[in-house]
Amino acid sequence: MPTDLAGDLYYNPLLTRAAVTNIQNDKRFTAARAWPRMIVDKPTGLYDKVKTGDLNRDEVEARGQNSPAAIARVGYERGTFSVPTESLAYDLNDVAVKASNVTRNPARIIPRVLGVKGSIRLERMMARKFLGADGQSIPWYRTVTGGASDTVNAYTSAGTRKYFNSSTDLLVAVLEEAGYISRKAGMDPDAMLFARDAWLAFRTNDSIIAALNVAGVPVSRNRPATMQEVADLLELDWVGVSKATYNTQPYGIDPSNTEIVPAGCALLYFRGAGKNEDPGEWVDEMPVAGACQVWRDGANGNPEGIRIRKFRDEKAGSGGSDHSEMDTFRDYGVVTPELGTFFTGMVQ
Repeated sequence: MPTDLAGDLYYNPLLTRAAVTNIQNDKRFTAARAWPRMIVDKPTGLYDKVKTGDLNRDEVEARGQNSPAAIARVGYERGTFSVPTESLAYDLNDVAVKASNVTRNPARIIPRVLGVKGSIRLERMMARKFLGADGQSIPWYRTVTGGASDTVNAYTSAGTRKYFNSSTDLLVAVLEEAGYISRKAGMDPDAMLFARDAWLAFRTNDSIIAALNVAGVPVSRNRPATMQEVADLLELDWVGVSKATYNTQPYGIDPSNTEIVPAGCALLYFRGAGKNEDPGEWVDEMPVAGACQVWRDGANGNPEGIRIRKFRDEKAGSGGSDHSEMDTFRDYGVVTPELGTFFTGMVQ
């Protein structure tokens, strides 16, 4: 007997878990690992954001034996979230499956296809909100553009640094930007997200390679820096590189793949999630640069905000078909703009 009653939010747990695993493990995409999740209980509403100025104030005072303790005054701001419900279906026709020369397992095909499609959608949402993809505005307080100068102007919202692939000490440059964020918002950045070409220019820069060589050791280093090495040099917990592409052509037309994250950009920011690949959930008493809103009920408690429903469609094609639908309940939003420095146009 069916266990789903009228009004239940039905989903297929096996296909959903497989799709979520594919999304989390595909290293081309960074959206699932770059931002902490903000779990919400309804698709639209308000959330509290802590004011960093109040958090970083010294309010501890001497206290007499019979006097009350000083009260910590931490202010909050209200932000608005709206988690859209988006869907995509996939039909697996019985006749096509039976006629194939190689066995096609629906339990593997469906979550792989829908998982990739879901990753593309999440990566585009993330890039549009945080990195100015598709012509969207940049939300961060400070934007750095590539050029000839290489200085940090304290408490100014714009600046110019030398290109990642020019003769400059990139290690010093990024650490200076980290210090700028700390002075502005009181938190040291712990993550950096690169576009593919910006990462290539950064990891092969002479100053980065030189920092990884040991003086006096007669061994030549002939390989670029790894993500873990760059993270250690920059005193960061996580470094990510988006290598994701999406096709802008209609179905059946030759592909015209383009990279999702804009070329020549990088974001230095505070993720607040430790060294784990999974950033986990945002503890909203502490500030973060941005967060990923996930509707808990919409995804049956799934932390990725994704579900797959599967059912038979006997009228679809010869002999019927397995009809699967993926629903996503996820969006991205800026929490504290001062906790991010955006580099753009950094590659000549």
